[in-house]
Amino acid sequence: MRPLKNAKAASYRRAAPPLRVFFRGWLLRGEFLSGVLALFLCALDLHAIAGTEWKPLGPSGGNFLFSIANPANPSQITVVTRDPCCVYRSGNGGAAWSTIGEIPSATINDVCASSFTDLYAVSYSGCYRSSNGGADWDYASFPPSLSLAYLVRAHPTDPNIVFAAGYAYDSGSGSCRLGFFKSVNQGEDWDVSSFLSFSSFFPYGFAISKSNPNVMYVSGLKYTGSTYLGALLRSTNGGLDWSDISSAVDSREGYYFNCVAIDPTDANRVYVGGSNFYTSANGGDSWAKNSSLSYVSAIGIDPANTSNLYAVGNAVYVSKNKGDSWATKTGINGKGVHVEIPAVSPSTIFISTSLGFFKSTNGGENWASSYEGIWACRIPALAAAPSCPTTLFIEKQGYNVLDSHDSGNTWTDLPSFQSCDNVCALVVHRQNPDIVLALVGGG
Repeated sequence: MRPLKNAKAASYRRAAPPLRVFFRGWLLRGEFLSGVLALFLCALDLHAIAGTEWKPLGPSGGNFLFSIANPANPSQITVVTRDPCCVYRSGNGGAAWSTIGEIPSATINDVCASSFTDLYAVSYSGCYRSSNGGADWDYASFPPSLSLAYLVRAHPTDPNIVFAAGYAYDSGSGSCRLGFFKSVNQGEDWDVSSFLSFSSFFPYGFAISKSNPNVMYVSGLKYTGSTYLGALLRSTNGGLDWSDISSAVDSREGYYFNCVAIDPTDANRVYVGGSNFYTSANGGDSWAKNSSLSYVSAIGIDPANTSNLYAVGNAVYVSKNKGDSWATKTGINGKGVHVEIPAVSPSTIFISTSLGFFKSTNGGENWASSYEGIWACRIPALAAAPSCPTTLFIEKQGYNVLDSHDSGNTWTDLPSFQSCDNVCALVVHRQNPDIVLALVGGG
């Protein structure tokens, strides 16, 4: 039975700029003071330093959500980071960057584009839209409901249509459902529906066929009341109805499906990545499993040659034969989030991860970081050596502890150590800067 749709949301309104603070997760130094003294004094008298210029000290990097290359000029790249939700632009293929905008939200779950200039970003309760490549953003709330948006995708052929997928709570039954959002006027107004029923459900991936936009898949994790299983949901009528085809892929406990991708030229050829890698050649009715890919969180398909696939987890896997065999490549850090392959330059590939932005210029054979100059990483812990104030130690969240011996102008990775969670505090010995204590844990 098809659920009723809620009333439409209010139209877009210009989003108010966020409250700016001096520490947003990257490290800054006041030019009017030397060493690290400014880092501590800035919290004491904000009015006294309101007119001071601040210099970013890095380290470079961040949690990258999305990237898009300009079809008319593939050297022009736009990237979006999460927390802080900033938009950066490069005009030379990622060698240098400048900030062009900021999404005024503390929580952005996903970003997509219908063109190089038209971008969409979803938070749990609304959608942000930019019509000038990410420089400015407008906001529209979703209709009042118990649905939260996690993923957003633009219609591949109609620029007016945008979809979002998420989680819906059914207060009557206490169950969780697929929340499905649709706009037919470029995100200005939305309808929301909910489908299926699970004890719990978490959407991780969302794909729409370019050759047949009526075909859609949402991947994720579901809880049946006793077991956590991978979830794969399919629609063949543009999201009006959905079916659960998870068991056709893999029904073993603890196996989950992070991402899904559809061959741009063949709606029947579908790929799912998660605890393993799965391929279907008949629209999801049956699947072949490749267990050599133990963890996949993002999939990219070469638009110029769909035999070339790129699966990303904590490494990059490259296939030249539609996933029949794979080669493992190194050179990235963090969990893969998004793969961008410019149609006019398919040997150039960009990967967004939870820790950085990476580039290959030879079809995925070699990878190098391409985020120097982007200061968007989270720094949950900072300490200065009392006996040597130019020596700093920081925790780059999700990565490692780094040190600097020149007041933050250059940074070096320190050896990693076994930990139960992120470092949340650092303390340096008063007399010996080589002795550092780290407090770890999530409490």
